Amino acid sequence: MRELAPLIQGDDILGGTFCPSDGIASPHAVTLAYSGAARRLGVKLIEGVEVDGIVQQAGRVQSVRTTAGEISTSAVFNCAGAWARKVGALAGVDIPIEPYPRNIFVTNPMPDVSRRHPMTIDFATSFYFHPEGDGLLFGMGMADEQPSFDTAVDWGVLDAMADVIDRRAPRLGTAGIQTAWAGLYEMTPDHQPILGPVDSVEGFWCACGFSGHGFQQAPAVGYLLAQWFSGEPPQVPLDVFAHRRFATGTVEPENNVV
Repeated sequence: MRELAPLIQGDDILGGTFCPSDGIASPHAVTLAYSGAARRLGVKLIEGVEVDGIVQQAGRVQSVRTTAGEISTSAVFNCAGAWARKVGALAGVDIPIEPYPRNIFVTNPMPDVSRRHPMTIDFATSFYFHPEGDGLLFGMGMADEQPSFDTAVDWGVLDAMADVIDRRAPRLGTAGIQTAWAGLYEMTPDHQPILGPVDSVEGFWCACGFSGHGFQQAPAVGYLLAQWFSGEPPQVPLDVFAHRRFATGTVEPENNVV
């Protein structure tokens, strides 16, 4: 394992997993690629416009009100991430998603570290790192984190990680910080996504609540929901991720991180 990930240290490590076909993609580049492909296929993307209402009639979606006017439609997909609960409220649907800030730090150049060093996650603490540009990108979840839409960088998180960095990747602790930012995780009570139509409003669909796995799962989810929405049964059943599970108590807590 240390041949594959030489930055790892610690005599208490029992083992690890590695998949040579895994990789890392740039969220910015992927977003631009998706939007470009969508436009080529005839999708109209409207930016800088706020949705302020979802109009219903007899329990069915009729239109969406926006700051640029009203759009007639029989279907709405709630893909609003950390803001999915606010969008759900516009349709009178409670979407149990809370925003949790996560801080990301990128080091100064580390020329002695291979750009092929695999992304590494310490499951005991959630500490992770991977090559980014000429340095390393790293972060870690905090046990005492609270829901918030605040995306100001919390430099106290860096101090809280110091002990873990010293034990798991001490070389990382000798590098300066080049930049940092914070974003929002969209967390559900069971850390599983909410997928498919809701029961209470016909035409209101969800693809949200990925709880930190959305970038990884998005291609498969988009493909399966497109099948479902077009009237075909999805190749992989998605009922376990239905919105109704929170009302019926049939939640399946996340037991593994892939």
